[in-house]
Amino acid sequence: MIGNKIDGKAPALALPLDLLSPEQNLLGYVRLVGDSSGKPTYGWSHGKVYGALEGKLSTTLFDYVSCRLVEFKKLEDGSWVQGYRGLILMTDPKTGKVIDNFRNPYTDEDNKIIHFKTSFGAAIFSVTGTRSLVEFESESPKDNGHDGTFIMPWSIVGDDIWATYDERVAYRRPDGAWRTDNAVYRYQSLISEMTNPEITSPSRNMMWSTELPWFTYMKMGNRPGHIMWAGMGKKYHSLDELPKYMIDEAERRYPGFLTTRIDWDKFDI
Repeated sequence: MIGNKIDGKAPALALPLDLLSPEQNLLGYVRLVGDSSGKPTYGWSHGKVYGALEGKLSTTLFDYVSCRLVEFKKLEDGSWVQGYRGLILMTDPKTGKVIDNFRNPYTDEDNKIIHFKTSFGAAIFSVTGTRSLVEFESESPKDNGHDGTFIMPWSIVGDDIWATYDERVAYRRPDGAWRTDNAVYRYQSLISEMTNPEITSPSRNMMWSTELPWFTYMKMGNRPGHIMWAGMGKKYHSLDELPKYMIDEAERRYPGFLTTRIDWDKFDI
């Protein structure tokens, strides 16, 4: 479906596209990831989690299904604050059911899984980069050839437009471990929607990947190797559009987590 429409006009990318403009990149990010009207969007994705040992082919550990509630709010200085809650539930590759334990192929032991749940995340996005408002340490890439400005790599073929967002954050997990996360998001939309002032939230498909240290609950000690994530998904504008089994599971485990709007009063913005 085409993204949210409004009566009147909304900020949209200008034609001809200037993809070296920090202002256009910032607006493009907001429109790709969320909704410039402030309405919530839901980024759903599904993928696989692999274990990797040097010199060996990767091993599938389990699948995952995720949803990220995202809301944007524009500030007086022209920057945007992004608020979100993210939930990743691990699933069985064969049945698709959410699992709480799995057989570790490297130790042949049963491990209790800790699902990923970001209670609340928020960051300021501006033409000069990003700044976290919560207990994360975020950093805009300095090796993209555009130091000090918010510029994403773009590709265009006909009406298709792709953008890559390089996210680099460090955060503390619920198990107390300090983690670094260098995730790469690849977004696809349509120029005709990105430049349409009657659409506040263009359609968006997504692929993402990242590498992390072993999960602590795997009890891998100092064994060399790491975790690989790979997934794909889409932006939706209502929870009713998402797979019912996931929403039901999320509500059973974490009531209100995906159904409650962002509370901006928690932050001095």
